[in-house]
This record gives sequence, structure tokens and C-alpha cells, in this order.
Amino acid sequence: MKNVVVTMLMLIVCLPLSQVLVADTWMGAKKVVSVQLVQTGGMIIYFDSEVSPTCTTAGTSSLYIYPDQVGVTTDGAKAFLSASLTALSTGMSVDVMYDDSATHCWGKYLVIKK
Repeated sequence: MKNVVVTMLMLIVCLPLSQVLVADTWMGAKKVVSVQLVQTGGMIIYFDSEVSPTCTTAGTSSLYIYPDQVGVTTDGAKAFLSASLTALSTGMSVDVMYDDSATHCWGKYLVIKK
């Protein structure tokens, strides 16, 4: 009986934690096809292929970048804009870490690649 109780407690604690840990995901290198600016200082970046079936708010091949979401600051959002436009104009790829715990899929880190 003690083993059953311990197992149940472990499941109750570990399952929610596992969902938190898998929320941050790297999308893999993709080409930027457009950048939509939003009046609040944020943007939506659209890619040439699907990011995740979870990201449904603006379509499965997009990510949201907004100040005050997942630790992105106003300056961080400006840096995302700069890197995204550089990738769009040069044809380089980007890899973005995003939080897929909601349908908006908020971006938090960006790497630009050849």
C-alpha cells in the first residue's frame, strides 16, 4: 500500500512538472517569409514551413514576439525585429526557441544561420 501511495504522489508531482519542462522548444532552421508588426511593439514572424501544430492562433508556421511575454523585453523585441528582417532580406535561416504551452507560441531566443 505504501508503494502505491508513493507512486501516486510521484505522478501528481512529476506529470505537471514534465509539462513545464517541455514548454520551451527549438523549432529548427527555417526561412522567414514575412514579418507582421503590431501596434503594441510586438510582431508575428511567419516561416516557410510549419513550426508546430500547437501554434494555431496566427497559423502553424508563425511565432509571436511581444515585449513582456516569456521574458522578452522591449529592447529584446527590437533585436528580434532586426534579426528577422536581416534573415528575410538576406535569405538566411533562423532557429527560434519558443514556448508552446499556448496557441500563440511566444518566441524567446533567436539564432540566425546560413
